[in-house]
Amino acid sequence: MFRGFFRDLRWGPAFRRSLWFTVLWVVLVYILSRVFPKSFSLHGAAQIFILAVYAVLFFLLYAVLFAFSERRRREQTHKRNRKDLKEGEEGVNGSLKGRFNPNTSRRKARRRR
Repeated sequence: MFRGFFRDLRWGPAFRRSLWFTVLWVVLVYILSRVFPKSFSLHGAAQIFILAVYAVLFFLLYAVLFAFSERRRREQTHKRNRKDLKEGEEGVNGSLKGRFNPNTSRRKARRRR
């Protein structure tokens, strides 16, 4: 059932990005605990331990989300590149790629403004 679900995932970049987001979250919680001590209190070993547990859980959750989103982005760019190659082979826009389209009239565009 889940045989192809975890295929082609790149965990290295996902863990790196997840680490940055988790560190950012922990730093923000620490700053908020210093600015608003009544709302965000970190005044004991138990609360710091709970923050560490939450940080590990957020790290794992973010890693999974980033791995799947990166795979989806990679597949979409691969499909888009394949589509562009097919259009280039047919000659639809292969020779004009990145240049002005001669089939449009500049006079008409000036009149519309």
